[in-house]
Amino acid sequence: MTLMKRFCAIALILVAALFAGIPYAWGLWTRSQMGECMRQYQPAYARGMDGPPKYFGEICFVGGRDTFLFRLYDAKSRELLVERLFFDADRQLIWYDGGVIYNMGAPPRGN
Repeated sequence: MTLMKRFCAIALILVAALFAGIPYAWGLWTRSQMGECMRQYQPAYARGMDGPPKYFGEICFVGGRDTFLFRLYDAKSRELLVERLFFDADRQLIWYDGGVIYNMGAPPRGN
């Protein structure tokens, strides 16, 4: 392999890594700006009256304009199950039997 081909291959790999890393770095920075959080446990009507909640949700203000981070956890193990950024001002969790919906009013933009 000639020196020029090797240089081009390395440059191409570096550019690809840069473009792949930008969304990851932006997500890390956005999550580091988290502010006030609201936690809500799965209500009795959405899990049956006889047992403890299986899940709880957390909505955190992230800083930017109307940006919120939604996280869904397993209530027993506290393991993070789902994490998603939303770019709107609606901060309501809607629980139903077998799941939870965040922001039914408008489709999310971005991540």
